[in-house]
Amino acid sequence: MFKHAQLESVKAWIGDPAQRALPLHARVQRALRQLILDGALDVGRPLPASRALARSLGVSR
Repeated sequence: MFKHAQLESVKAWIGDPAQRALPLHARVQRALRQLILDGALDVGRPLPASRALARSLGVSR
């Protein structure tokens, strides 16, 4: 599962007013991609299940 800081980073990204023009799924995808590029998520490490991630982010699956 995500660490708290990683989850908060994704929440901040999807709530950023500068990103509001993008659809929600694109904001989530870009946030996850940025975590990988920043080295916050290890390459090859599985992501959380989509239902658990959606519940944590407060969005629908």
